[in-house]
Amino acid sequence: MIKLLERSTQLYDLRQFPRKQSLLWDVLCSSFKKPSSSSVALHLGAKIHGVRFQSDWLKAYQQVCGFEPSNQIPLTAPQVVAVPLHLFLFSRKAHPFSMLGMVHTANQFQLHQPLQLNQDYTVVVLIGETRTVTKGCEWDVHTEWYDAQNTLVWGSTMTVFSRIPGMTAALPSAPVEKIGSTLNTRVAGYLGLQVSPHQGYCYAQVSGDFNPIHLHHLTAKMFGFNAPIAHGMWTAAACLGKLEQTTQQHACSLEVVFKKPVVLSSQAVVKYETMQSHAQFELMSLQESRILVSGACTFL
Repeated sequence: MIKLLERSTQLYDLRQFPRKQSLLWDVLCSSFKKPSSSSVALHLGAKIHGVRFQSDWLKAYQQVCGFEPSNQIPLTAPQVVAVPLHLFLFSRKAHPFSMLGMVHTANQFQLHQPLQLNQDYTVVVLIGETRTVTKGCEWDVHTEWYDAQNTLVWGSTMTVFSRIPGMTAALPSAPVEKIGSTLNTRVAGYLGLQVSPHQGYCYAQVSGDFNPIHLHHLTAKMFGFNAPIAHGMWTAAACLGKLEQTTQQHACSLEVVFKKPVVLSSQAVVKYETMQSHAQFELMSLQESRILVSGACTFL
């Protein structure tokens, strides 16, 4: 048995990805969930065999995120392919948090072996630990890809936040390590990033993530945002795409922390510093000169 799934309290062994229409309905139905400060996400797991990267999807993903067209599968792509499994687990009755208004706060990615087109993989997902934080709760979601020999080829840990009405100050919880630091302005490089007003919808079409906080002003305001914000996974991929094009290298690991929302219809700049096979970066808002995302990556 795959080691990650040994921690699951309930395992769903799926024959195919859930249908998009069914998942959208599940997203809406999850709005009736009423979590509290004591809510804890159960260790639900899901597994699916025979997953392949489709060339047409890969081209669409590379285009919307700004990667150069090629057969090279971007480091962030496996996470996006696994989105239906994430949504499936989030929509289970045993999961106490609503999917509407969930916010992606951090992610770590690690490539262990090169990924290939037209090759079958097994994808597993597990909901991990829950922590109480300011204004809500956050939990980890672990995703892993295995080849036909059950060898781990790619893995990630995503951290998700859910706002809970009535919560203000954080309750005691285990400390969570956050990465990122101010870069040396004298040696840093700068890369412009334009966030279009339709970026949320365009990325949702490719990723299948139609969280309403990314799509329209009215639906974003329902969940405490003054304007629609970009998907965290699009933001991470767009930053990585800029760095890979500039360095002409492909990343094998990436860590990102989403510090502030990236608002649609805005301009930002990727401030970066390279050190041999490593790079640190910060995505900064041009309008307010503040750090929106911090991260680090390692190149092959």
